[in-house]
Amino acid sequence: MQENLQEQMNPDENDLQQNYQNNYAVPQNYPQSNDPLIAYQQPNNQTVEQMIQSPMTNSDNTNIAPTNNVQAPQKQVNYTSYEIISFISWIIFMSAKWDYFMKTNFLGYQDNEQTNERYRPILPNSSFIQLISLIVTILGFLVYVKNIIYTRNNNFYYGLFGTFSKYHFVPLILYAGINIVMDIYISLYKGILTPTLVTNIKNNTKFDLVALCAFYMLFSLLTLLSIIYIYYTTEMKCEWYIVLAIKKGIYSLLIVESLYFFFDSIFYLRFVNVPASTSKIRELYTTGAIMFAILQGGIVIGLALYFKNITMPIFNFLMFYGMVMNFYSKRSIAYDNKVDEYKSDGAIVIEIIMVVLHLALIIYMISKYKEQLIE
Repeated sequence: MQENLQEQMNPDENDLQQNYQNNYAVPQNYPQSNDPLIAYQQPNNQTVEQMIQSPMTNSDNTNIAPTNNVQAPQKQVNYTSYEIISFISWIIFMSAKWDYFMKTNFLGYQDNEQTNERYRPILPNSSFIQLISLIVTILGFLVYVKNIIYTRNNNFYYGLFGTFSKYHFVPLILYAGINIVMDIYISLYKGILTPTLVTNIKNNTKFDLVALCAFYMLFSLLTLLSIIYIYYTTEMKCEWYIVLAIKKGIYSLLIVESLYFFFDSIFYLRFVNVPASTSKIRELYTTGAIMFAILQGGIVIGLALYFKNITMPIFNFLMFYGMVMNFYSKRSIAYDNKVDEYKSDGAIVIEIIMVVLHLALIIYMISKYKEQLIE
């Protein structure tokens, strides 16, 4: 009786419900389709409350996240303090390289009594060596800018800014310190330092030559130790040309060059402290020259074999070749208005042997290691 009463009270609602069931009801055996378009058109038997409570899904039953027409902003690269310091150190290093090349070029090509560099132990062709070093440095810097600043090469980035390799700015800045010391020396003495001049400086001026040579040795030693450590801790799993430009390019040349600077600083430090006597100076030019040549060649050969690095012996080969040429072309220092030949026959023999050894080592490494030389 209650149902009859509802039908009498709501005849319109009853008719609407009946029409909906006749027109829109879905049969139980409605065929299912895997077609996304057909599946989308199939009616859903869920109630309104169930549809509201359940998440929207696509045909693969995966949740559809709400979307909008606003495009998410791209993530900007935030440069760390190490990257900023690294870039600044590269600029300083490039400037020091260019400046030192100009100074050595000034000494090497002007042949007059006031500016021509005099012979001393393990003296290479400085202008040529610095030209090669400058070219390699420029190429390495361009690779650095392209793969770090312009586009981010992740393999190169993780190799350059690893746990310890991120301190590569230390030897680059220390090299600038070497350049400052050499700038003072070349500006004041034009590559000519004689026993008589050393005595006059000590007696008549307040300039401390010993301190200058000590700073030269300190910067050289710190540069050498730090660049060897950076080389050892740097792992670059990237393109071969990047490895050749940075690790086996700039780093390798910097190891050989700072090693030479270290021995050169020892010579100068001894030279300004030795008594102004012919015998003491001759001993420094003979015994010192032989020892410096053996150590310069032996250490580079050992590092080259350990690191499987062919750049070091190539660069050292060019240095020793220049030493041989300078032995016969450079003038000796003047002492008491006389030219005394302090050149050692033993030193030139060792330098020629080193030229041959380095050439043989280069050939051996090319035939032995091959692909490992550019890894």
